[in-house]
Amino acid sequence: MAKKIQIKEIDLRNRVYSFVKLNPGMPDSSVVKHFMLEGFARSTLYDILKRKANNLDAERKIGSGRPAKKMTKIAVKRLKSRIDHSHGNEDVYIQHCLKARLVPFIKRVHADDEIVFWPDLASSHYSKKVLAYLKSENIDIVPKAINPANAPEVRPIEDFWTEIKRIVYDGAWEANNLEQLRNRINYAFKKVDMKRVHALGNASFTRVDTVRRHGLQNL
Repeated sequence: MAKKIQIKEIDLRNRVYSFVKLNPGMPDSSVVKHFMLEGFARSTLYDILKRKANNLDAERKIGSGRPAKKMTKIAVKRLKSRIDHSHGNEDVYIQHCLKARLVPFIKRVHADDEIVFWPDLASSHYSKKVLAYLKSENIDIVPKAINPANAPEVRPIEDFWTEIKRIVYDGAWEANNLEQLRNRINYAFKKVDMKRVHALGNASFTRVDTVRRHGLQNL
């Protein structure tokens, strides 16, 4: 468990390092606020920034993370329930994500382009049914075997979702119901800077090539 905690902390450091690199000149307070929207502690984020300022890499001695916590019976039962129903996720994913959004977007904007779909490693994204559907639409997908695990700093989409969260929860905003949250998310999509989105997309090639040549620690 300590090993897993250490890896999670290193992933966060890599993300913060990468974010600072992509946003030169941004004050530390703004960087901290950016990641606090995801639930990370202020002190942890400032420690990471201090570490970067001292030119230390993201690695850390084993055993210095938080102590492991044992899951309660209720948490285990809740997790098991989610896993037991995960087989239905592929149908939801196909209907509400692929058919409703991805495929229409590709046909509307990139009909004449050569593209490769790069999802994360959620089990539903690589189910036989999903892969068969993508193949029927002639959409190439990054094979699961070479899709890097635990490397959110490589995927620009992670930075995009962070930007959406920043806009949604700006000023400590809170939703009272799902309808308010849905409207706020739609508002965030309209407010996000498209130049920033395009820059993140263009950075994909550089990020992947950097990892291929030098490893994640140099991203």
